Amino acid sequence: KAAAADWTLHLEGAMVEEMDRGTFESGAAPNCHLAEWADADGNMWGGIPLYYLLGRVDDDNKHETGAFDADLAGQGYQVDVVAADGYKVTFDSTTLLRNKTIILAYIMNGQPLEDEYFPLRLVGSSLKKAEMVGAVAQIVLHVDAVPAAEPTEPPAQADTPAVAPDVT
Repeated sequence: KAAAADWTLHLEGAMVEEMDRGTFESGAAPNCHLAEWADADGNMWGGIPLYYLLGRVDDDNKHETGAFDADLAGQGYQVDVVAADGYKVTFDSTTLLRNKTIILAYIMNGQPLEDEYFPLRLVGSSLKKAEMVGAVAQIVLHVDAVPAAEPTEPPAQADTPAVAPDVT
């Protein structure tokens, strides 16, 4: 696909993010979060481990140390990976917990994905063929939304009457 073929990935959990192609590809750079997997036909798939993307929306820490909330994932919640045509597979978060073998791939053999899988395909050694969703459009975590912070106002100043000097 030409660089002009832009796309977004909808990530939804406690937070919502529309991740654009540039952000995804930057995160999948070799010096960042790139993960690769070779299928039975010898094709090399490259992308980002799925759990890294969960960490962007599982709470309000999207990319710092501890961005993926392992404690929350260990408690178990459902994760839907949804294709553009509505096809969906669901995983338990405990299966995805720090699992670097389940990858959301954007390239195969160093090239953008073919039309049937573009822009992203879920791949990995532990997945069944029916779980390898192509044309991924959204990932939905079924967790509670992070409550919006209450606006804080400075404490009200007490109206204190001015004291007149004592002139006796």
